[in-house]
Amino acid sequence: MHRASVVIESERSDVIYNAIKQETAPRANVSIDFDGKSLKLEISSENATNLRAALNSFLKWADLVDKIGDVVSR
Repeated sequence: MHRASVVIESERSDVIYNAIKQETAPRANVSIDFDGKSLKLEISSENATNLRAALNSFLKWADLVDKIGDVVSR
């Protein structure tokens, strides 16, 4: 089993959490926790290729939400 854990600390961690909390990955298990300050993303998969694909998707979604927040704030 391959695993990855990522902690995201941002002014918009709550917004990122609400935007991606319902998302799933077809070939990976995803756990998203929010403690009020930081977002913890844990992904596991049977192979590295599926892990990489899920990790890339979730990180891109989180980055997109953060960038949209920058634009809206202006």
